[in-house]
Amino acid sequence: MIKKLLLILALFCAPAYAFDDAAFLRSIAQRETNNDNLAIGRAGELSKYQFTKSTWYIHTRAPFSEARSNEKLAEKIAAKHLTYIKLRLQVNNKAVNIDNCAWAWNAGIGSVLRADLPESTVNYIADVRRIYSTQLIARPPLTITISDPTLF
Repeated sequence: MIKKLLLILALFCAPAYAFDDAAFLRSIAQRETNNDNLAIGRAGELSKYQFTKSTWYIHTRAPFSEARSNEKLAEKIAAKHLTYIKLRLQVNNKAVNIDNCAWAWNAGIGSVLRADLPESTVNYIADVRRIYSTQLIARPPLTITISDPTLF
């Protein structure tokens, strides 16, 4: 119980920082379904992002079945949902960071706003953070070529 309270406190006090949305969403898809867009969750969640029907309809009027059949639409809705989560965190004066976004993705934004962290979500957050760090390592390094030697 103390460990859980300390984690909640740490998450709320953690600074907000910019992160790579695309890498975050790849991390969510990897953690949720190992990137299987045809996956169906135990409670009927669909796509590699495991949308619930209610989450899906926050962002689109397209039939829920398209979460599985239309991967491009699912990716668009995932990006919209991440924006929605970030906005809700910001409006409620909560840190907009990977941990809080993963928490909201897994347990719902209400869980974050109430500081009600389910035990299963503690592991989920750690998994997303770990996968996210590998996403960044896997990116090729930025190379800058200076063609004008007089700049130095």
